[in-house]
Amino acid sequence: ASYNLDLMLDEVRREVVTLTDASVFYLLVCEPETRVVTHAIFVEGGDHIPLDMLGTTVHPSTMSGWIITNREPLLYQDLRAQREDTLRRGIVPRPVGPANEVRSWAGVPLMARGGELIGVLSVQDYRPYRYDSGTLDFLEQVGSHVSLGIQKMRLFEAAEAQVAENARLAQKAQAHAAAAERQTTRIELVQRIASVLSARLDQQEILEIASRELVQLFWADHTGTVLFVGEQTGVVVAEYPPTGSVGLPVSLVGNLMIDEIYATRRPLMITDIARDPRAAFSRATFRAMGITSLVVVPLISRDRIFGSISLDSYNEPLIFSSEELELMMTVATSIAAAVENAQLFAAEQEQRRTADTLREMARVISSSFNPNEVLRLILGELHKVIPYDTASIMLLDGDALRMVASRGRPGGDDVRGISLPLGGSAAGEVVRRREPLLWLAERTDGAWAEIPTAVDIRAWIGAPLIARGNMLGVLNIDLRSTGGATFRERDIEVAHTFANHAAVALENAQLYQESVARIEQELEIARRIQANLFPRELPRVAGLTMAVRCLPARETGGDFYDVIAMGARVGVIVGDVSGKSLPAAMLMAVARSTSRSEARNHETPWVVLTETNRWLVDDVPDNTFVALSYALVDPQQRRMTLASGGQLSPLLRRADGATSFVHPPPALPLGMLPDIVYGQVEIDLCPGDTLLFYTDGIVEAHNQSRALFGFDRLEALVARWGHLPPDDLIALVLVEVNRFAEGAPTHDDMTLVAVRLS
Repeated sequence: ASYNLDLMLDEVRREVVTLTDASVFYLLVCEPETRVVTHAIFVEGGDHIPLDMLGTTVHPSTMSGWIITNREPLLYQDLRAQREDTLRRGIVPRPVGPANEVRSWAGVPLMARGGELIGVLSVQDYRPYRYDSGTLDFLEQVGSHVSLGIQKMRLFEAAEAQVAENARLAQKAQAHAAAAERQTTRIELVQRIASVLSARLDQQEILEIASRELVQLFWADHTGTVLFVGEQTGVVVAEYPPTGSVGLPVSLVGNLMIDEIYATRRPLMITDIARDPRAAFSRATFRAMGITSLVVVPLISRDRIFGSISLDSYNEPLIFSSEELELMMTVATSIAAAVENAQLFAAEQEQRRTADTLREMARVISSSFNPNEVLRLILGELHKVIPYDTASIMLLDGDALRMVASRGRPGGDDVRGISLPLGGSAAGEVVRRREPLLWLAERTDGAWAEIPTAVDIRAWIGAPLIARGNMLGVLNIDLRSTGGATFRERDIEVAHTFANHAAVALENAQLYQESVARIEQELEIARRIQANLFPRELPRVAGLTMAVRCLPARETGGDFYDVIAMGARVGVIVGDVSGKSLPAAMLMAVARSTSRSEARNHETPWVVLTETNRWLVDDVPDNTFVALSYALVDPQQRRMTLASGGQLSPLLRRADGATSFVHPPPALPLGMLPDIVYGQVEIDLCPGDTLLFYTDGIVEAHNQSRALFGFDRLEALVARWGHLPPDDLIALVLVEVNRFAEGAPTHDDMTLVAVRLS
């Protein structure tokens, strides 16, 4: 077997260019100490550009030279715009290949496992702003794999050199031929093991493959792998052939074999289990398994021993040379690296799943503003990120914590009457510290010694519910079953994050309910004000028949009306205040009383509106106005005089069925500008003529498709049915508007005033 570094580097180039869409790919490999270039690839636009760099060093003023000198990544998002920065760094770009201007440039150093610099990897693009810090992260990840491949290649080259040397020595001494062949076979197996393991990301699969391969590689009868859990205990996680040992605990305390591999960080060889004192701690276990001799090899990653592999013999003593023990360490290093990669991958996958679940959880529990529903959702979603037996939520209530929701409690989830004092309780300790706490049944030390807990709880996490700095309560998470599962440090972090989301959702629901109650109270006050503004009954005026209906929306919209007897005449006021709820109702009261007073003081409608505006303009808040029309109907003179400020034009239906809108001179609503002089329009009336005054709630009513009822429908309706008595006409209009709306909610008041000349 052999490695072709050029093929490997070209494969890296193909994958990187595919993933980054780079215009230029550049990779060079150099000796760690001399910085002499041994391999180089430069591909621009898909074309390989030959370089005369092999056997030379890279000039320090180039970008690659800067990376080699400083051992740091280099990123330019726009070389044209960042030229001063290149000069400041002492970089003088030296174009290679076609004369295409490179705008984006990203490169990273290739670092060996021991920290030596062994090359540079870069991508370039003709377009600016193609790369960012994420590109550097990606290149560094690729670079780490490339570096590992280069190191393996060099290791393999060294091994091949050793094989060649052994072959040369074999010519001088035939006795060494068998050892050389055996060493060659082992090296091939080592390379195959490393290759196979590096392609796996499942820890258990890696360990099981390693166990099988080690039996073949070192002619052992059995292998067993132990991973350390903390400083006192290990667990058998893999073996070959299987004997039923997987899952058994291994004590690390007082175990001389473990002590020695910690001290020497080298393989430990015991040729006679029965006699070697280092095997005394586990001798009975070894004898029960039939093991007579073994070698224990430490698993080391990032300078940390996290496990061991034993090569066991049932018959002949295992005796290995120093070279073979070194080979064992090489294999163990590959296994350790593969295991660590698998653990990192599994941790990253778990973190990603947890983050996705937490995001979905935050969305779900924020989907409701009902506090009881939010409590139920919190406990339901919690089980997706932290498996538990029981969980509950307790909220602060004076000097106590009152349970408001529970899930999985023995005897049901009725929490009425359940509370805990802040002092002397585990949950109270969470409130005091304002941080999550973990309690385990076997812990009886420190602050936990005097704190009583439920006798059947084996493990508990208490997470504070804090929203916007306010302590709301505690989220309790319990394990009660007697299985082996327990809470981990990761569960504490997840519980804390979950509790933060839950606290915000819970506070939002509480604030929403308080806001709804406050708004309902304001709406009720506004409705009462509006109702009190309406005339209790219409005046009786000879020659006129009148009817009125005002349907307030749920959110009081500001409609008001008044019908004032002025001797033989009648004044009709129809208004609409901008805004909603209580502010609109207050302004409505002011506008109605002012316009009513001015109507009694002045004869002509334009003066009434002009004077009303003069009084209102100082009392109307900014961005608020009053749309108001005032009509004076004289049945004796058969005449109507109308002035309007922003109110809709009334509809006139003649006795013969002809309809038209009565348009006064256009003018702004009241309260917007002082010194406005309003105009008016006069029309003659005939017996049987009907005037219909209305507000925008009628014509702006919409259906489920958001289409408006509109003026045309209203006019057609009045043209057809305007002969009906005013009461019936108004009732018919409201029925047709509701039918058109198809159940769509009403957001504005609807007011209708009908006046008919007898």
